[in-house]
Amino acid sequence: MAMVRTLKAQAAAALREIIRDEYRPGDRLPPEAKLAERIGVSRNTAREALADLVVEGLVERKWGVGTIVRERTGPVTVSLNEILSFQQVIDGHGHEATLAHAAVEPMTSDEGLEKLFDIAPGTALWLVERVFAVDGTPAVLIRDYASTHYHDEEFDPRSLVDVGVSMLDVIREQTGQRIARLQGALDPVLADGTTVALLEVPAGFPLVRVKQACLSAHETVLLHTEVYYRTDVITLGLNRVVRG
Repeated sequence: MAMVRTLKAQAAAALREIIRDEYRPGDRLPPEAKLAERIGVSRNTAREALADLVVEGLVERKWGVGTIVRERTGPVTVSLNEILSFQQVIDGHGHEATLAHAAVEPMTSDEGLEKLFDIAPGTALWLVERVFAVDGTPAVLIRDYASTHYHDEEFDPRSLVDVGVSMLDVIREQTGQRIARLQGALDPVLADGTTVALLEVPAGFPLVRVKQACLSAHETVLLHTEVYYRTDVITLGLNRVVRG
């Protein structure tokens, strides 16, 4: 991916690619030291990257055996520790990522968005609405609200109707900025209205919603996002390290 990432994230991406291309479920990976040497990182970085892959469900660690590639079945695990495109996450699990729905439309800000962006009433914004599917099953609905201009430079996200185009890269390429941090909240909701239609679930189906601000390294709000996850297709993973 073109955006700047931590060394651990780069190592995890390299390991996902190696696993996808060279290993099958049930295969044992080489020792951490060998993997670290191959991808050009320290053994500690390789260990931390593998820990994220365990959270994602790509591999499992068996005492006395080693690190084993898991069967790629069941829900796709999205790690809350990394900022990755959904295509990367889905493809990294050995599934096919497609867009079941994509729309990029201009809109006028409402009171809620005006408070979030700290903008004047009636400001023009972009609404980017996409549904990522896993092997043809709608899995994640994403609504991105973005400015039409950044530092007086016009922002045009219409290329995001292509599944291979990432919002992270579009922002970096057009504005020179990158999304460095996400700040928001996660809550359970029940499907209704457009989420029923777009995610192809019955009314009242349990979803997980994440509302978040996407911030630059300078703490500038680059966009606001709402993400709805189908709980039968996507699980959310977390890998937290206790320091000291």
